[in-house]
Amino acid sequence: MASPIVLLSAGLVLAYLINVYRCFARNLAAAKQSGIPYVSAPLYPLHWFWLATAELWLPFLGLVPGSSKWINFLRPGMAWSERYETFKRLESDIYLLVTPSRISLSVADAEVINQIVARRNDFPKPTYMYRSIDIYGKNVITTEGSIWRQHRKITAPPFSETNNRLVWTESLHQAQAMMTSWVGEDGNGERTIHTVDADAMRLSLHVISRAAFGRRVKWPHEERTGSNAEKDGETDRSEVPPGHTMPYKEALQSLLEHIIWLVILPRWFLKSSPFKVHKRAYAARTEWGKYMNEIYTEKRAEVVNGETTSDRIDLMGALVRGAGFTEGDPVKNGGAEADAEKGVTSGNKLLSDEEIIGNAFVFILAGHETTANTIHFSLLLLAMNPPAQRRLQQDVEEILGERPVAEWDYENDFPKLFGSMVGAVMNESLRVLPPVVGIPKSTLHGSPQSLNFQGRKVVVPAEAHIHLHTAATHRNPKYWPRGPPKTHHTPALSSNVKSTISNPTLVSSTYKGNLVPLPANASLSNQDPSLSNQDPSLSSSPESIHEDLEEFKPERWLLDPTKSADPTTTTTTTTSSSTAAAADDAPPEDFGGPQGHDTAASLFHPPKGAFVPFSDGGRACLGRRFAQAEVVAVLAVIFREWSVELAVDEWASDEEVAAMPVGGAERREVWGKADARARSLFRDGMVMMITLQMRKGKVPVRFVRRGRERFAF
Repeated sequence: MASPIVLLSAGLVLAYLINVYRCFARNLAAAKQSGIPYVSAPLYPLHWFWLATAELWLPFLGLVPGSSKWINFLRPGMAWSERYETFKRLESDIYLLVTPSRISLSVADAEVINQIVARRNDFPKPTYMYRSIDIYGKNVITTEGSIWRQHRKITAPPFSETNNRLVWTESLHQAQAMMTSWVGEDGNGERTIHTVDADAMRLSLHVISRAAFGRRVKWPHEERTGSNAEKDGETDRSEVPPGHTMPYKEALQSLLEHIIWLVILPRWFLKSSPFKVHKRAYAARTEWGKYMNEIYTEKRAEVVNGETTSDRIDLMGALVRGAGFTEGDPVKNGGAEADAEKGVTSGNKLLSDEEIIGNAFVFILAGHETTANTIHFSLLLLAMNPPAQRRLQQDVEEILGERPVAEWDYENDFPKLFGSMVGAVMNESLRVLPPVVGIPKSTLHGSPQSLNFQGRKVVVPAEAHIHLHTAATHRNPKYWPRGPPKTHHTPALSSNVKSTISNPTLVSSTYKGNLVPLPANASLSNQDPSLSNQDPSLSSSPESIHEDLEEFKPERWLLDPTKSADPTTTTTTTTSSSTAAAADDAPPEDFGGPQGHDTAASLFHPPKGAFVPFSDGGRACLGRRFAQAEVVAVLAVIFREWSVELAVDEWASDEEVAAMPVGGAERREVWGKADARARSLFRDGMVMMITLQMRKGKVPVRFVRRGRERFAF
């Protein structure tokens, strides 16, 4: 006879299985009633335990009969590895994944994305996913509802044109310093660089340190030479000041290097952990917290003492002003933590001290890595695409001429660069490699929501997780100019490349006229008369279209300078009636932040919702223009005088390359090997951490003076 313990255990297992079945049946019924295509799976793929152990279980699950229908949906990183493939197989740009614990909606449809981001109250951000970044205090990312509205209205104004001008100026300085670190003071050190990713991250940290906190951080060679030791009262913090155990720069770099541990592990565990990396993460958190408190106290004193002016204020200073501190307010010493210990509060201030510091921290967290990755990927992609690089250089030269960098002007030069091949390269890099591959949204308990999809009403079940798939939407052939993919990867320079500074209508690219025209207010369609000069083979070759959209072709953003401009197609985007209705139903709130399109008026405008590297709607990225100004400035500095090339050290020495005929088959062959390796890393070496990163290898490059390229085919 079975023991009571065995019977109890069996009963608990049976009860659990019955509950799992009932939950799955309920979710399946909701999916069937939704009108949305769905796939069933036994497990929810974003549960933390599954994410941590999936690789252990997937081989066994693959043995289950019928698992081929759903196993790919359980693979971690599936949103990036599959991109648009899943939507293509299901023949639908939205689908539900039904599991016993959750229903999730995946979206690669611009109209649906636009409806979801416009109806912020119906489709809120699942803030519980972000609670772990409340490291220093509540902030605009981790709040929702009325609290979020207050944070948003205070955090949006600091991202002003005044601050963007500061970002532009600092980015120019830091880009020049980065180039010096690569090529030497005399500019003749043409050597292989293996640290483009780390150096782009360093540059981005330096820029945001200056723009957010008024602290200029120097590169190692600047510290050695003592250059720019002090400028406008701002000094570098390379030494360890009293009360600290790390220099300012080291604390900031170490904090962000170990941020993943701070996000997933509690503070008490990090403090007592025997692992060095955990102790380092805890020390960096503590040290950077001290620095931020000191900066906050300093900025607060400057504001209340009337020591700041509107043209010299950084993000922290602007936050202090926006939170309600004004000239003449009493100042308490010791910063946010000291005030809290003493029972001191911000009184009638709009944000507490901790919230001000919490928002300042997420400015760094959200901004440094995304911008650094865009710079890193843009440089590598240009090294792999010499024709696009030459065209970019031509536009930079035409816009900036021979003027020294010190004379480059944000108000006059940035808009021109943003609307040229420089902006096209940035946009295409963000299209192919978005900072995040999915933007999370949700529906609330007991609150299913209707959407218009392809002219019909569908219903998103209550308590659904929603994933706006940027990587898939950015490859949806309905929205993008496209042509046949390149048949080989050896570049062929066009001899008649034109400048593209003010181009009103989309036209074919340097790839011999193969890009398909698409008006900014239309979706791609094989029946659209605007496709009259399309390669006939494309009409019956969806695979070719898909492969083209996997490729980096910044020319797809360029417009034809020979055709008359139509302001309605270059400055506005047509919104569908259902989307417009959704937007009209929303309250007319203005939360500040960037307005208008992600792209310049002189570049191609995808339909609204099709290009969302900075998200969209009320919760769109506050630092969009900040990031754009930084990337554009860095690319302009580099490519005004330099070219970037793939390093071929693994296959040929410098002497061997020099002995090869210029432009000959031998150079093409060795370059092709480097190109193939780089493409394999972009295909198989990307990992989604907090952002999309190349973690499984590096692409070495060289920077050479323009005119001295070794692989100018």
